[in-house]
Amino acid sequence: YLDTNAQSLNAVLLAGGPVRVIGATTAQSGTAWINGASVLFLNKPADPTTGLAPLSAWSAATGAHAISPSVFGYDSYYYSYDVDPTGAHLAYLASTDGATATLTLAALDGTMATPLVTRIDLGNFNCPPILQFVGQTLLATYCSAAGASHAGANATVATFAAPSFTMVTLATVAPTGGPMTTQNPAGTGVLLSTAAGLVLYPLAGGTPTTIDATGAGGSF
Repeated sequence: YLDTNAQSLNAVLLAGGPVRVIGATTAQSGTAWINGASVLFLNKPADPTTGLAPLSAWSAATGAHAISPSVFGYDSYYYSYDVDPTGAHLAYLASTDGATATLTLAALDGTMATPLVTRIDLGNFNCPPILQFVGQTLLATYCSAAGASHAGANATVATFAAPSFTMVTLATVAPTGGPMTTQNPAGTGVLLSTAAGLVLYPLAGGTPTTIDATGAGGSF
């Protein structure tokens, strides 16, 4: 829970017991993100101009760790960082200028940081980068900055599955200004609105299934 007076993030067993201080954080309640038994949080306010802030992680098993001194964070959680349900891997948008970012994968203690995609555009407010783990697979939607080899007007929807986290591009779609994907309950596919209609793409890649050639904006 967040103590807004002390600006600290804390944990306590449901059965009761002593309070464990996770770390300092901002007073805004939306900066912490919990998935499974792991917590990601910004321990300082994001820069109001760049949206950059330091990212930390915590679990009862590992304790608190500084992940990166400069990630794109908005000063509140908006799909710009995530951790998988097992706490084995986390993903974030590393940036030094708030204009472009590198999609980065790391362990929960901040080690083994690995760049996955470079020159992601942070300035296109119609195409905010979105990161989300679906089980052990990272799903990312982003637009590329001008000058990048993969730049274009459309957003790229790609997956990176453990253990190799090799990039699989599912589709390129017109950006909508927010999250553009909906995962099926089984966690095996993602629904997208495309020029070909409402289409279900396997997360692992492969042949997509058209749900409605004239449909858009579906959900499960």
